[in-house]
Amino acid sequence: RRVERGLYVDDVNDLAINSDINGARNILKLSPNYQEQKCTNFSKLCNPIKVNSDYEFAKLLKDSWDYEIKKKVV
Repeated sequence: RRVERGLYVDDVNDLAINSDINGARNILKLSPNYQEQKCTNFSKLCNPIKVNSDYEFAKLLKDSWDYEIKKKVV
């Protein structure tokens, strides 16, 4: 269901989904190679975070990069 412009909420899974990402995913479903391209971790595309500045964006990227590095090491 639409919550506000650009944001939908899946009531079954209780996930917030950005409408641009959802539209891109729906277009991808039309591809004949969809099973090969299927996104395995859709949860990364859900529950979007609002970023208000370049600094916040850079910090978010750094934190996610650090998390991925730690995950590979463990």
